[in-house]
Amino acid sequence: MPDNFLADHLQAGIVIFVVLGLGLLFIVRSKISERRFYYRGLGYSLIMMAIFLVVVGVLQNLDEATHRLGH
Repeated sequence: MPDNFLADHLQAGIVIFVVLGLGLLFIVRSKISERRFYYRGLGYSLIMMAIFLVVVGVLQNLDEATHRLGH
């Protein structure tokens, strides 16, 4: 395991948490605002981006793990 393994995963988790939190904030704000569709669309887009980041991170870790198997 690299020296900065935990630090990298902690930073990635914080970024994903912030993006997900902002997405939820915009969805909640859409219920009380006049610009409903704008805030709701922005919120759903941020949540989808957070899910995409999680999937890409998992696939990257799986790819690194399978690369080490053959060497």
